[in-house]
Amino acid sequence: GDAKAFIDYLDERLELDGNRELLVYVHGANTDFDRAVAQAAQFEHFMGRDAVVMVFAWPSAGTLLRYGRDVVTARRSEAAFASVLDLLSRYTTAAHVNVLAYSAGAMIASPGLARAADASAAPGVLRLGEIYYAAPDIDFPQFVDNLPRYEGKVRRVTVAGNLGDRALSFAQWRHRVPRAGRPNRTDIGPDERRWLAEASGRVGLDVLSIRPEDLPGLPASSHSFWYDHPWVSSDILLKLLFHAAPPARGLSANKNEMGVAFWTFPPDYEQRLPAVVGGLAEFR
Repeated sequence: GDAKAFIDYLDERLELDGNRELLVYVHGANTDFDRAVAQAAQFEHFMGRDAVVMVFAWPSAGTLLRYGRDVVTARRSEAAFASVLDLLSRYTTAAHVNVLAYSAGAMIASPGLARAADASAAPGVLRLGEIYYAAPDIDFPQFVDNLPRYEGKVRRVTVAGNLGDRALSFAQWRHRVPRAGRPNRTDIGPDERRWLAEASGRVGLDVLSIRPEDLPGLPASSHSFWYDHPWVSSDILLKLLFHAAPPARGLSANKNEMGVAFWTFPPDYEQRLPAVVGGLAEFR
């Protein structure tokens, strides 16, 4: 049937790419199908076609004026996303099923990953790899609740956020709840602060602080930094292609007054990058 034909097609593509890495892109709100597919195609191109990229195309209304409807639709899509992860893990030849969730896509990916992990009690069923949240627009408390349910079944979770993100500021105003991509200490309670400090020190969770002062030319309120700025998009590619931890990707370690460990781009990142890429490629 159609499902078998789709799996066969994916396996053919995975065979051609050699590394058998599959990336599922979960787009954000205010995004129609054509734009989501174009973003995924662009990403596959810049990965040197060393991975197969597919889109989980949930039915966004495609306009900011329908954001409220998109929120409802996203929440209704988590079960389908969990089923897709299970299907890809069970029936494709992918070495890893990686996930890149942007903005409101986190409303699908975070609970969907938790649901899939809960449903696959047997070890090794889910072949999940890197999980990357770019400017995640999801209630921070929900993200905190979801993470422990799947964290042990993935290689690494990365959360990248800009505290000046204007889109997430609007989303927080609308939801009246802090967003996972903008967990400003003035907006979260003491329990959430303690959790963030503890979780950020774990081996499997990386918090990336996208600070406009560190990234030449990045607007202070940027929400689309992950594909707008070449430093950030280069770092995502290195993470997905090499499964490399932040130090190996040339990032700098930091810790704030709350004890939260996080990573930033050093001023000389552009100069570091050739040696970083060469070192990673050598040991691939």
